[in-house]
Amino acid sequence: MIYLNHINKSLKAKLLLLHALLWSFLFAGTGVIVYQLVYSNLEAKMGQQLLALARLVAQQLESKVSSELQPGSFDTPDAFFNRLSAQLRGFLQVGVLDNIILLNQEGTVLLDATGEEIPGFKQPWLRGKTDILAKATVKPVVLPIRKEDFGALHQSVLFPLNPNVILEADADPHYLQILREFTNVSIVLGLVGLCVSGLAGALVAQRVIQPMNLILKMTDDVMRGKFPEPDSPPRSDELGHWVQVLQTMFRKIHHRETELTLLRQMAENQAEEMKMVAAGIAHEVRNPLGVIQGQADRIQKKARDWDLDLQSAAQKIQGQVEVLNGVVSKFLDYSRDFHLQRRSFPLPELLTRVTQDLSDLAERQKVEILRDFGPCASLLADWDLLYSSFYNLALNSLQVMPGGGQLVFRLRQILNKAMVEVEDNGPGIDPQNFPKLFKPFFSTKNEGTGLGLAFTEKVFRAHGGQIEALNRPEGGAVFRIILPLQEAAA
Repeated sequence: MIYLNHINKSLKAKLLLLHALLWSFLFAGTGVIVYQLVYSNLEAKMGQQLLALARLVAQQLESKVSSELQPGSFDTPDAFFNRLSAQLRGFLQVGVLDNIILLNQEGTVLLDATGEEIPGFKQPWLRGKTDILAKATVKPVVLPIRKEDFGALHQSVLFPLNPNVILEADADPHYLQILREFTNVSIVLGLVGLCVSGLAGALVAQRVIQPMNLILKMTDDVMRGKFPEPDSPPRSDELGHWVQVLQTMFRKIHHRETELTLLRQMAENQAEEMKMVAAGIAHEVRNPLGVIQGQADRIQKKARDWDLDLQSAAQKIQGQVEVLNGVVSKFLDYSRDFHLQRRSFPLPELLTRVTQDLSDLAERQKVEILRDFGPCASLLADWDLLYSSFYNLALNSLQVMPGGGQLVFRLRQILNKAMVEVEDNGPGIDPQNFPKLFKPFFSTKNEGTGLGLAFTEKVFRAHGGQIEALNRPEGGAVFRIILPLQEAAA
């Protein structure tokens, strides 16, 4: 079973086996055909030689065997019987014939040169073969080689002496031994030939597999990030062309990967530089903002009693400074890398806290908050960052439903991931805004900074998750978040 699994999974093993089987079947089929042709030819040649001997014996006996020779004529031996038996035994001394028997037209034994068959009884192997006997009374019949007791080979010829007497000449089994030896030699040669043909098929298959091994090695090297050149020159056939095409492709991939690596390094360097620039800008902006804030506080205190307009202007300045400080803080939060403080907690607990903290604002806007939480494993994540992200999503949904509606939090576990949907029945999302929705500084609100959804998307990605926005067919929007659960995150 192990070998079958290996063959089933290995193309090389399949090719080797296929070539070996094809060559073996080809050799076996050719060998069987050649064996049958040679064996049939040898059998025919031996039959012709046996027929020639039987004809020679018949010529010697025709003038001596009378038509009166019948069963019962030899109940009492006489001089004719003795002379005829002696002459038949003389033919046997040549060494080619095993026995000579005289039969009548019904297959009854008239005379047996060896005395094995009793006159007056039918020849056993001719019982029921009236068609052969009828033919033998007219012309000679060469019978095919047959196996008898102990597997010995026998071949007989029936030759008509006259209409009433048939001469049966049996070949000596030792004379037929050449056929048995030919069979044994053919079997040995066949087994050797099968092994040789299987080996030849394997060698041919190996010739085909060689470029496949090279291709496999090249692809493995590419997967490990290496792009080696082949050790041997490519072949000139289709497989060689395939190797050359793959080599060209791998060189292009290597070149492109090198370019991408350089671009990635440049992008990372630029990102680090932008972070430094952003931190510097934030620092430079916050310093004058602090001065503006301090001066606005001073103006407000001095104008408290004698100039209400100046006091109102100072308050507006303070409000705008707070807005700018918020933008700078969000920009810094988005630009810096996260250092997640992971801990294990149930996700329904975090979502419940978000809905509770938004309950007062939802009640003022007449928005109903619904929770649909299914069973879910624990999450290994940063509580504060996820809380801020889900809170921001829910707050955006509340802001698009000033006249009331429903805000639904839905939680399901799918394999080793948690799926959270934040769903509202507001106006939905303009399809033109989907590609830009999670880009920094994109906002559809006049007072928005455009960093909220970008920050939220970055938080989910930092946890190995993802977020997508959809429009509901019945109206409203859905934000779908996928997060890995504790085992997957670990």
